[in-house]
Amino acid sequence: RLTYESFVQKFMAPRVPVVLRGLAEGWPAAAKWQKDGVPDIQRLRREHADVPVSVERCRIGDGFECEEMGLHAFLDYWERRGEADDD
Repeated sequence: RLTYESFVQKFMAPRVPVVLRGLAEGWPAAAKWQKDGVPDIQRLRREHADVPVSVERCRIGDGFECEEMGLHAFLDYWERRGEADDD
């Protein structure tokens, strides 16, 4: 079992990419909030826009900073990042 502290030490702090698989298997939300195998952004936005989420911001040399925002703000950020990756 990987603890949060171990995750930070092994992956976040040294900025090592990691893929976590199977964490949400069996969760009803994993099926409910997906459409065709990808997150159903519109449903999340419609049903949970104002739910507060904690987001870790990792900056090289600045450590980690946790910010709380509404899910709608995180989804906006996530969609903008995806559009930037498409360029």
